[in-house]
Amino acid sequence: MLHKFLASQHEAIVEGARAKLLARSAPRASEAVVKDGVPLFLRQLETILRREQTTTARPHGVAKLGTSSEMSISATRQGGELRQAGFTIAQVVQGYGDICQ
Repeated sequence: MLHKFLASQHEAIVEGARAKLLARSAPRASEAVVKDGVPLFLRQLETILRREQTTTARPHGVAKLGTSSEMSISATRQGGELRQAGFTIAQVVQGYGDICQ
């Protein structure tokens, strides 16, 4: 359900988050972060939510499949790139918050 909403509104969410990211005065996000970071995070979130929905219907005790570790690796890489570009921890968190808004 939520994954369907995110998938159907993917472009609008990405554009809104990019606009907020670009509106920040300092430090500026790299082109790669603006172009790839937001869509990657959103696609991974959609995948996790879709898998969570399909695995909740499984019998008790059946292992869930997910991409949380994939998302963790990607988030760590993206966060590191943002920190190297001069972003504070607060600014990195704000970037992920932009998607939530």
